[in-house]
Amino acid sequence: MTEEKENLTEKKCCSSSNWVLPLILVLGGVVLLFNNFGAISWTFWNNLWPFWPVGISICGLELLAGKNALARLITFLITIVVIVAIFTFALAKTNASVNNFINRYLPQWENIKNVVPEPSDNPLPFKGDRKIFRCDPQTGECKAIYK
Repeated sequence: MTEEKENLTEKKCCSSSNWVLPLILVLGGVVLLFNNFGAISWTFWNNLWPFWPVGISICGLELLAGKNALARLITFLITIVVIVAIFTFALAKTNASVNNFINRYLPQWENIKNVVPEPSDNPLPFKGDRKIFRCDPQTGECKAIYK
């Protein structure tokens, strides 16, 4: 009886039905490793951040695919193409040699790059004014400054 439970747990744990989150974690870990070794600039993340809704869309595609093998294969291929395109875009924005390589083989690259807006100077993932409170220690007066 316990052996059957172990087999069911093993099958559930190691099933290939959920692959989006592990794929994102592996790619994120590889990028962080490259960041630590200096192979990729840390500004890579600023160029990658605007694409976070794509992760939600990919998870939705995976849920829509369900258990249909053909739908799952198509979803997997779409996911790989989209993730490679996003990572290439973000890397080309931070690395001139990658950008030149892509320009050589894809003449429309500059037009594609110009469609996506530049990340703002605001380090927060949302746009808008930031309220900062400044207090004068002598008078105790505080005021809000918008940046």
